Amino acid sequence: MLLRYNFDRWYMNETLAPLAETKLTRALSREGTRCWLNERIHEGKAVAEELYVNNTALIDWMRQ
Repeated sequence: MLLRYNFDRWYMNETLAPLAETKLTRALSREGTRCWLNERIHEGKAVAEELYVNNTALIDWMRQ
């Protein structure tokens, strides 16, 4: 089975997206920040489920 990971963007609520981008950019400039994408396979294709920052789902991380 051939898997292709073509994730180059993450879609979210348009109202929250600018704040998420700002906070994530700042966080990633600090040493020790970890960010990853949880995905699943659906009909042979990778499907993004959730973006995590330091073990917390992005939407919850933004509330901190």
